[in-house]
Amino acid sequence: MPGLRRPRRDHRCSVLKVRRDGTVAHEDTLTVRIPVGVEDGTALRIPGHGLPADKLGMPAGDLFVVIRTAEDSRFERRGSDLYRTETVEIVDAVLGASINVPLLDGQMSIDVPAGTQPDTVLRLHGNGLPRFGGGSRGDLYVISGG
Repeated sequence: MPGLRRPRRDHRCSVLKVRRDGTVAHEDTLTVRIPVGVEDGTALRIPGHGLPADKLGMPAGDLFVVIRTAEDSRFERRGSDLYRTETVEIVDAVLGASINVPLLDGQMSIDVPAGTQPDTVLRLHGNGLPRFGGGSRGDLYVISGG
């Protein structure tokens, strides 16, 4: 992905109202609020928008929306932390250098210390994904590769 798409928290989705016998009664459109930092596979419960109740006068069941998140080829996600392997030339690893690393919302120049070994992990605090429910952000871990 060439850049981060601005996150949308409210998503409109079509919902089919289905009768107990499996036939479609009508289609409805709902707006679903997606919490910040939600992970792939999270199920959100939408009360009262599921199947109709067995008995007249009882409320409808709940609708469960399962979230699927798009992958970003630049990073590997582990919770709110992101991981990226960055190629570091041997001369830069031995002598030290500054390299540009992509972030979710731009890029950052980081210093590779002299004597950096392959598979060294550099932590960029607060440059990961927002944590579930808001608040702080995870970290970006840059792994030196050769």
